[in-house]
Amino acid sequence: MPHAKRRAISPTLAPYERIRPEETLNGTPKLKRHILIIGAVPFIAHHFQRDLASSFRFQITEKNYDVGDTWLENTYPGCTCGVPSDIYQYSFAPSKDWSTLFDSSGEIQNYLSRMVKRFSLHTHIEFDMVVEKCIWDEKRRKWLVNTRCEGIVAQGREADVVTIAAGIFNHYQNPEIPALETFKGIMMHTADWNHIVDLAGKKIGIIGAGASSFESYYNTLFPVFYRDSSTQHRKRQEMAAWMSGRIKDEDMRQKLVPKYELGCRRISPRESFLDAIQQDNVECVFEPIVSCKPKGLQTQAGAKQLDVIVAATGFNTSFRP
Repeated sequence: MPHAKRRAISPTLAPYERIRPEETLNGTPKLKRHILIIGAVPFIAHHFQRDLASSFRFQITEKNYDVGDTWLENTYPGCTCGVPSDIYQYSFAPSKDWSTLFDSSGEIQNYLSRMVKRFSLHTHIEFDMVVEKCIWDEKRRKWLVNTRCEGIVAQGREADVVTIAAGIFNHYQNPEIPALETFKGIMMHTADWNHIVDLAGKKIGIIGAGASSFESYYNTLFPVFYRDSSTQHRKRQEMAAWMSGRIKDEDMRQKLVPKYELGCRRISPRESFLDAIQQDNVECVFEPIVSCKPKGLQTQAGAKQLDVIVAATGFNTSFRP
C-alpha cells in the first residue's frame, strides 16, 4: 500500500508551516483538517483566519453571548485591569481610545468586540455554545465533542484538533459556607454582579480580600520573586513599611501586613483598598466564618447582620472540558 508523502520538518519553519496538511494519499489531496477552538479570543481567531485558513477549517465555540471572557463577565464597581491598558491591545491593531492608564473591564471588552467586527471573525464563532466534554477516538483519530446551546445538547461533534483558549477565570466559585442557602438577603459574586440592586444604605458583607475586592498593581522586577534574593528581601521590607505607614490601627496592621515573602501570592493591595477599609462605616472581620444565617454571617467573633453578601472568592481554576 503506497505511503503518504512526508515532509521534512525544519526547525526554521513556523509551527503552523510544520503541520500544514499538504500531503496526498494515492494522488488525492487530503481534506483540510478541522480545528475546534474553545473560547473566542480575537487574537487567536485572527491568527487562524490570516495564517491557517488555506490549510485548515476552524470553528470557535464561545459560552458567552459576546467575546471578552473575564472582561465581559466581571462588571463589578471598580473592575479595572491591573496592568496598563495597552497590554490588552494587539500590536497589529492598537487603540488610541483608552481613557485612562488602567481601563475598566467594559472598555477592554468593547475593544475586543471591535476587533471581532473589524476582522469579520464572527463568521467563525458560535456564541452561547458550551463545550461539556471532549473524548478522543483513537480508532478514528478524531475528537468527539459534546456541546450545549440554549439547553439543546449535541453529541459527537468531530474535530481533528481541539484547542482550549478558555482561560482560567471563567468559572467563578462561591464560598463554601455552611447554610449559605439560608441567607434571606441578596447574594452575588463579583463575577456575576447584579447591577439592579441599589446598595445605598445597606449593610454589605464582602467575603474575600483578593484581586476582585480591590485592584492590585503591576510589577515587572522579576528578581523580586527570586527566593532569598537581596532584591526580594529589600522589596518586602519596603512593602511592609509602606503598608504599616498607611494602616493606623496596630491590631489591623499586624493582621494585614503579610508575614510571607513577596510574590507568594498576587501583590496587593493598593492605596485605595487600605484607605477604604479604615473608613468609619467599614468593619474588618479577620475571624473565620462559621456559617451563614438568614440575616447575615456567623463568625467566630459573633454574628454579623447583613442585607447583601458579596462573594469576592475567585474562580475555579481547575476547569477542563
